[in-house]
Amino acid sequence: MFPDMLTVRVGQPGPGRRLHWFQGGWRRKWLALTCIASLGAHSLQAAPPRFDHVVIVMEENRTPGQIIGDLVNAPYLTSLANGGVRIGSMFALLHPSQPNYLHLFSGSNQGVIDDGLPPNFSPVPTGAYPFRAVNLGASLIAAGFTFAGFSEQLEAATTNDWADFDPHSATHPGIYYRRKHNPWANWVAKTTPIPANQLSSSVNRAFTQFPTNFSELPTVCFVIPNQLHDMHDGSRRMADDWLRENLGAYAVWAKTNNSLLIVTWDEDDYNESNQIPTIFYGAGLHDGTIVTGAWTLHNLLRTIEEMYGIRTHAGAAAQLRPIVGAFTNDPPVRTLMLRQGLSGYTATQDTLLSAENPTNNSGASPDLVADLDTSSTLAGAQEAQVLIRFDSIFGSSVNQLPANAVIHSAKLLLYTPKNSTTNDFDSNDTFRCHRMIMPWNDNATWNGLGNGVSADNVEAAATASFSVVPVVDGGPAILDVTADLELFKAGTPNRGWLIRASSSGTGDGWTFRSSEATPDVTLRPTLEIVYSVPAITFAAWASAHGLTSPDNAPDADPDGDGVNNLTEFAYNLNPLVADAAQMTLSGTNGLPAARYLPGVPGGTLEVIWVRRKASTVAGLTYTLQFGGDLVTWSSPQSPPAVNLNAEWERVIVRDIVSGVDGRFARILLTLEP
Repeated sequence: MFPDMLTVRVGQPGPGRRLHWFQGGWRRKWLALTCIASLGAHSLQAAPPRFDHVVIVMEENRTPGQIIGDLVNAPYLTSLANGGVRIGSMFALLHPSQPNYLHLFSGSNQGVIDDGLPPNFSPVPTGAYPFRAVNLGASLIAAGFTFAGFSEQLEAATTNDWADFDPHSATHPGIYYRRKHNPWANWVAKTTPIPANQLSSSVNRAFTQFPTNFSELPTVCFVIPNQLHDMHDGSRRMADDWLRENLGAYAVWAKTNNSLLIVTWDEDDYNESNQIPTIFYGAGLHDGTIVTGAWTLHNLLRTIEEMYGIRTHAGAAAQLRPIVGAFTNDPPVRTLMLRQGLSGYTATQDTLLSAENPTNNSGASPDLVADLDTSSTLAGAQEAQVLIRFDSIFGSSVNQLPANAVIHSAKLLLYTPKNSTTNDFDSNDTFRCHRMIMPWNDNATWNGLGNGVSADNVEAAATASFSVVPVVDGGPAILDVTADLELFKAGTPNRGWLIRASSSGTGDGWTFRSSEATPDVTLRPTLEIVYSVPAITFAAWASAHGLTSPDNAPDADPDGDGVNNLTEFAYNLNPLVADAAQMTLSGTNGLPAARYLPGVPGGTLEVIWVRRKASTVAGLTYTLQFGGDLVTWSSPQSPPAVNLNAEWERVIVRDIVSGVDGRFARILLTLEP
């Protein structure tokens, strides 16, 4: 352990009294000296923990505000959120229910767009049914794990084919099981041997078969309450009570048995942006955390796949990353949001390319439209494309991503306005996001770029980075561009993205807000990046500055400025430059400074310093203490720091004691090997 101290004394200014450094300057005292291990940077994000059991409960049609914190209607769910981890910005993918269940289970809606039986459903096997797409259940079983789905009231099917059982209230009064909420039923094999990616009927179980001995649970299972108990037909309180009564014991057990409970929703109530509550409760979590960043049901699917080392990812899960920030082995993460006008960011470029108006410059348009060329059926309708780019992504300022950042997720959020009686802004077609290769600016036109942009690996990447069906009215379409951001960080030129309609669409255009949109500027395109900065050790810092023994020791002073290496490391100084000067009020580096504040009743002492953010440094701690002598010290509660960049923050702290002559302050630096 290497401690280092700054001690300062203040007395109320007056005749014969002045603010001065204790004993005339900086006082260093080495209390112990041990060998520093060369640890290097901390490891990057690991895979999520591999739980012995994961139980996923699906609820219906609620927003976070209708659940979290409502102690009348959802007290148990609120207790799980407070005692576990809450995903702060979790989104369903579309409406209605069934496609979202399919997306969570297989990364795709498998062509199903409503709550009815799949369009290719058949009670006998065909080439198209049951489904054969990669899915979570079959992937777990193929990897040597187990899977099942437990649906409440499924036993009402009696001797019928449980996978095909599809009750309705008119024909099955009192039965609230619904097949639309049972996605794995579409993969239950109708032949033997079981074809690839299909499932045995044994995975499709009634909730009455849920084991009371939780160690007998499958590795991963879903629990589907019926529509009285999932908030669809019944109340929130009915669902909350059902969950507590039926899975409360499992939640308690999971905490101490390396297991996890996940409670999530299929969609919101159609009145907001399709943001849904999602709660993790169990072992291996940063309890009490609200995970930042925008995540979707696809990210949740990828998270579970990563837990069990599944490498053949289902559908869209292959194109994005697992949720990060919830688990104890996750690094501390932060979120950078780039949006025109947000926190001073002004580097968004976007425009519309229209075949119908091929010479129009739409760089200042408040709305952007992507559409398919449907001129053969709709007179005057022509293809429309959108270009969008966020410049100045990387750097050392507050609105930039540091060079050593590890990118965990990058999402392009494009906001569809609320539809009105005369305008339909959302779309049921698929739209694709392609990384741009050719340069452009927001004065570009359809003709100026040679009949728009082609996804041909010359003008834009042939393979789409991500695709989305922007059917949510008034919400964000979320496109995952993590892989593209990693390319930009590695040196590939950042030319932004082309947004275009799928060539197999129907011509249902999509309108979303541009970076010039007003008055609601929160609907402007947003690039959201979830990242971490690897923690640096003192040894790595010394090595990066080319210091070798004996000049790389914490108490060495290779630049001869009277400040040792540990102090230089702690206060953003250069160990090779004689720069040992006190920082200013607005400074970003320098030795801590103290000042007397006569304006505070009786006068008080204030200390200002810069420090490395705790998540970016290994083994270094700062302790500010005040005292009335040099024996008894107290540590004040530190106020919120001023963010300087991804690694540094500025701290200003006042002594809680005022009006007393002869107060002292010190900062103790502690470096653990």
